[in-house]
Parts: sequence; C-alpha cells; structure tokens
Amino acid sequence: MVQIVRDLFINACILISAVSLSNTFLQGFPCPSQNIKSCLINGLLAGVLGCVLMIFSVNITSTQIVDFRLIPIIMMALYCSPLSAIVSAIVISFFRIAYFGLNAPSISAVIVAMIIGLGCIPISRLQTKISYKWIYSILLLVVVVTIVSAFILDPEVFWIVMIIYIVGVVIISLGIYHFLRMLLDTNMAYKKVSEEAKTDFLTGISNLRDMKKSFHSSLKAAKEKNENLSVMYVDIDNFKQINDNYGHLAGDKVLKNVARTFLSACKDTDIISRIGGDEFVVLLIDCDLENAKKVAERLRKNIEQYDYVSESGIEYKVTVSIGLSSFPETTTDGIMLIEQADAALYKAKSSGKNSFQHSPLLRRSS
Repeated sequence: MVQIVRDLFINACILISAVSLSNTFLQGFPCPSQNIKSCLINGLLAGVLGCVLMIFSVNITSTQIVDFRLIPIIMMALYCSPLSAIVSAIVISFFRIAYFGLNAPSISAVIVAMIIGLGCIPISRLQTKISYKWIYSILLLVVVVTIVSAFILDPEVFWIVMIIYIVGVVIISLGIYHFLRMLLDTNMAYKKVSEEAKTDFLTGISNLRDMKKSFHSSLKAAKEKNENLSVMYVDIDNFKQINDNYGHLAGDKVLKNVARTFLSACKDTDIISRIGGDEFVVLLIDCDLENAKKVAERLRKNIEQYDYVSESGIEYKVTVSIGLSSFPETTTDGIMLIEQADAALYKAKSSGKNSFQHSPLLRRSS
C-alpha cells in the first residue's frame, strides 16, 4: 500500500512538472489550438506525457498497472481541442501495447483511453464552467476505470487499489485544475502587460518603443529580401490650438480619428505608431517612394475631408503634414531613414502645412 501511494505521488509530480515546463517552453499552457498542426503537436506531447506516466506507473501485477495517464487526455479535451484529445489517447494506447505487450490488461487500457478521449469531447462543449467540466470528466474517468478494473483486477486487491486510485485521481485533478487556472490567469496578465508595453494607451496603435523595435526588424527584412521600406513621419497641424480652443477631449478625439484613418489608408502589413503627442510614424513595408507618396496624399485628403464638431457645436477641420523617406531610394543608412523623414516633415510644415514632402533621391554613381 505504501508503495502504491509513493508511486502515485511520483506520477503526480511528473504530471505537474510537465505542465509547468510546457508553460515555460511552449509559450503558455493551456493554449487553445487554432489549426490542425497545433492540435496534432499538442496531442502528441500529451500522449508522450501519458507514456512517461506509464513508465513510472504502479505495478499491481506483471501486466496490471495504475497511473494518471488519463489526466493529459482530459486536459487536451478541455483546454485544447477534440483532435488533441483523440491523438493523445491514440499515442497512449499504442505505447501501452508496445511497452507492456498485447494482453487483456493492455486491451482494456486501450478501451479506457479511447472512451475517455471520445467521452470528454461532448463534455468540453457544454455551456458551463470549466470547473464543472472537470468534475464531469473525472466522474467519467472514475466510472469507466472502476467498471473495467472490476473485470481484470483480482478481487483481493480490487477495492484497496481502486480506493487509493480514486482518491489519488480526485486530489491530483483538483490540484491540476487550480494549477492550470493559475497559469491561465498569469499568462493573461502577462499578455495584457506585454500588449500595454508596446501599445499607445489612447489610440490603440503601436507606441514609440514598439516602433523602434519594428523599424530595425523591418529594415533588416528589407535588406535581406531586397525590398523597399518607406517611412512616413506625420504631424497634426496646429494641434496645440485644437487643445486650447476646443479642449483636451477634442484633442483626444482627433488623435483617435487620425489613427483610424491611418489604419484605413495603409496595408495590413504596414506598422503604424504614435511616437508622442501629435506625432505619428508609419513604416510602409515593401513600398517604394512613388507608392509612398500616393499613400501620403490619400491619407492627407482623408484627414482633411473629415468634419469635427466640438462640444459647443463648432465645426472645425484637421490637417496633417507628412515627411517621407525611402530605403534604398533616398538613403541606404537605416539611421538616416528616420532623420530624413523628420527633415522632410519639417520642410512640409515650413512650406504651409497640409502637405507632404520627401527626401531627395539618392544619387547613383554612373
């Protein structure tokens, strides 16, 4: 009896450690699968975990073992996908026969694994709390294992083994449930903080820190792929007057609408950032200077045509000035690319605003 308890405790430690390691090295667990490849990988890994649990199982006889290999199948069904649950059950079933031989206990183990894998699928789709799904899944496990074990275990050890196993399953499933809940809360909090660290709080687009990171990676990709990368530096004209005349809420409204206009005027692959105050930077991916000028003009017109209304009912317009530079047409120096766009912006504002200017083309030696 002491040996059974000790071996089940080792099983539980392996299970918890595996979940913890997957959360560390596999970018979070549990994680709902979005494609077939992810489903297969998750199911395969869960199946491997079940195999490891079998290797460190409790030996009742030379062919009869007890362990927690069914818990990973339940986790796949409740947190990943039906396909993941089925794949894990299949992997565990094949290993049971390959490692322990084809016999009555192995066949019954395969039946149990497939019943749990298939049975937990409708449970996972219930419109209820995850805690209730865990309860229903564990009840299914206990019932199926008890019925099957009654046919293969000797009556002398059946009750003692089943009592220890059921108590162990309840305890470990309760622990795994709370552990996974903690991981989910932690991963969600981490994701939220990570998003906030690279997102402008007002407009929801990229901020200065994320823009710098994106700029270096985009420039590197443009060099490697022999593509163009254009930079659009944008400043809202007379933004201080908008705040002074209509209030800071009006200014916030302008910033949000300008950001939305960027999103509609640019490609999905372009990177739009608010780098502070009323200044924006747009990285136009795989876009030469000529096409960048078209984007800038479209953006300028869309912003100019929008009618704003203050809280007091006064209508007013908003315009922007834009500076453009392009790699490798205006410079092949990554640092100069931003500086050129900034200089072109200053030129646009100096020449009357509500316009765009671009850096001169790089002279090529003949």
